[in-house]
Amino acid sequence: MKPARVERRRTTDEVRALIVEAAAGEFARHGYGATTMRAVAVEAGISASVLHRHFPSKRSLFSAALVSPFAAFLEEFARVWNAQVDAPWDDEALMREFVRDLHRHLVLHRQALAGLTAADEASAPDLLHELRATLADVVERLQAIGAREAATRGWFSPEAAATGIWLVVNLLIGIVLARDWMPDPAGAGVDDEAIIERATLFALHGIRQAAAP
Repeated sequence: MKPARVERRRTTDEVRALIVEAAAGEFARHGYGATTMRAVAVEAGISASVLHRHFPSKRSLFSAALVSPFAAFLEEFARVWNAQVDAPWDDEALMREFVRDLHRHLVLHRQALAGLTAADEASAPDLLHELRATLADVVERLQAIGAREAATRGWFSPEAAATGIWLVVNLLIGIVLARDWMPDPAGAGVDDEAIIERATLFALHGIRQAAAP
């Protein structure tokens, strides 16, 4: 008789990763208000006591599963965009890089993004206030970078830069969240490069129209 196989015990980091993945899915499907710690534990395949050892509250779980990854992405995005100051790209290259990188990260974190957008003022007003405060610093830096680029390139006034950037970001968020409903007459699946190209041209056209006298 073969000896019974002993399963390797999961590490703390592995358990935490399972919890975060399960939580992101639950928040994306049900929103913040309807998601329960018990449901997350079941989805992760662990006991409620194990879940509470890692995350004592639903808010801390939401932060780890959705807010922290999104904030880290914005931090990296700001760093990359800021790096081209000394050797600036032309308008189209800059916008294409912006759109491609943003699109790639939003697709990667689509589940988390759905969870973030599902949290509303009615179900979690304090949480949304905390979310805005957490992201405020990096959003401010992105807006400052955008204002600088707008002034350098003559796109629009620095005052309008924040709105312009936010419109482009929300364009990409909408594209990523609604990708399952995109027309696909050939049945070949979503062509990410085609989406990136069209979104780039769309954003540039809007910016240039805004800058026109």
